Amino acid sequence: MRGAYVDNDNSMYVTASVRKVNMIIDSQWCDTVELVFEGVTSLTLKPSGDNYGADIYGASLFIENEIISFVDSYAEVLDCSEGDTRISAYSMCWKFKKMSEANNLGSSRAKRH
Repeated sequence: MRGAYVDNDNSMYVTASVRKVNMIIDSQWCDTVELVFEGVTSLTLKPSGDNYGADIYGASLFIENEIISFVDSYAEVLDCSEGDTRISAYSMCWKFKKMSEANNLGSSRAKRH
């Protein structure tokens, strides 16, 4: 994720013009998928516990109020109280990493005012 930073001269840059998150999902059943979220408005990362695997058994996408939200579990409604990994952004695109880039690029964008 890119945003505010300090350069080599210790000058602070507080503007965060591009907030981007790339998520790579590997699978034994299909090709690797890369999800790219741009204009990230929130990110909640909940890693698996010590005695659990990192398997994703379901995932959900929601579009509400021009924001796309990804949740790493099956859900019929977006519930911010649950302890799942969540990413909300103004746009999201995806691609299969092992296939032809030109034939397998998908995109979903919420309009930004």
